Order: sequence, then structure tokens, then C-alpha cells
Amino acid sequence: MFTAIHRPSDQLISGLDVMDPQSLFSDTDTYRCLLCNDEVEFNRRADQHELFTHSSGKNDCFGRPQNSDVHQVGCEQAIKMACTQLGYNREAVDIELEITGGGTTRVDVLIEEPEPVVIELFHLSRVCGLHRRLKVILNNDYACHIICVEPGKHRPAHKPEDFDESLQEYGPIEVGRFVPEFNQLSFGTRITADMVDLKLPSCVDSPGYIL
Repeated sequence: MFTAIHRPSDQLISGLDVMDPQSLFSDTDTYRCLLCNDEVEFNRRADQHELFTHSSGKNDCFGRPQNSDVHQVGCEQAIKMACTQLGYNREAVDIELEITGGGTTRVDVLIEEPEPVVIELFHLSRVCGLHRRLKVILNNDYACHIICVEPGKHRPAHKPEDFDESLQEYGPIEVGRFVPEFNQLSFGTRITADMVDLKLPSCVDSPGYIL
């Protein structure tokens, strides 16, 4: 995993925070998993998405075989920023959760408190089903942030500008960006039901509507 809770300070941090030369955190400090609360260990020689591993040897709580390493790190960075900068409750975080009601969709990150919000991060998905996903998410009273990986060393299936163009058929939406090379992430528009008109894809006369 890329993030963990630093036990001495009770802060949610990333592995890069520990490796910062000016950091107050140490390789030998104690850490715990955000999702299961078990002890995890830090290894600065590991790949970025594996900087923290469970001391017991059990599988990464954030890892999913169907998701890329870039997707995992992006979701963990989004959780860290949502909880440390936007005031969301880290005790109310869940991942890969199915939402049902007016349809069904599985979301990347769901945080229930203080206001329910979904975070969706897109990297290699070619068919993203934005209309279906947003309809289910918004109909179940969740707000939503959509974040896209920026082209660079890691090539996404679609450029963020493609998402912007398509989603602006619904309303004034700008997607967030994740730049893996620099671990930079922005949330973009907080999408709510009252700000969008979810027209059916067949009703949109736009060559840019491809997602």
C-alpha cells in the first residue's frame, strides 16, 4: 500500500512522506493500515504501491488484481488528500464498494462522512460508462469526483480533456487530474445531482461524447 496511519502522531501519510529528507517520520516508526487497522511495515526499497505491507504477511487491503498499480496509488493519494485536506472522516472510507438503487455500479472510493462522496479514478478503462455510473451515484445521494490519469510515462486510455468534453454535455464539470510521476492530484469539480442534466448518450449530438 502507498498510505498508512503513523501511530505516534495518528496522521494519515504516504510512503513518500516518510522518504522526504525533511520528514519527521522514520522507517522504523510504527504504522497501521487505514482499512483494517493492522500493523504495517515501511520498506523504502519497495515499489511505490508496496511501500507499506502488513506485518502479518496478509494481502494488501488496497490491492485489487483488476486494477493497475497507478490506479491503486491514485486512489490512495485521493483518500489521503480527502481526509487530510478536505475534512473527510478516514474512519468512513471504503473501497471497491457496490452501489445499488436505480441500477448498480462498483465505485473506487466511497467516504460516508461528513458528507457522502464517491471518488472515481480512470486510467486504463476504455469504456467508462459515465452516464450509467453517475446516474446510480447521484440517484443514491452521493456527490462524485472524477479523476483521470494525465498522459506521461503511464499512458491512460483517454486524456483528461476527453472526459472534460464529454462531461460538459451534462453540466459545468472539470475532471480532476493525477500525475503519477510527481504524485500530484487535483479533485476537479464536486459533481452533485442539482448541477447536471444526465442526458442519455443517444441524445447528445457531440463527436467528443465517447466515454
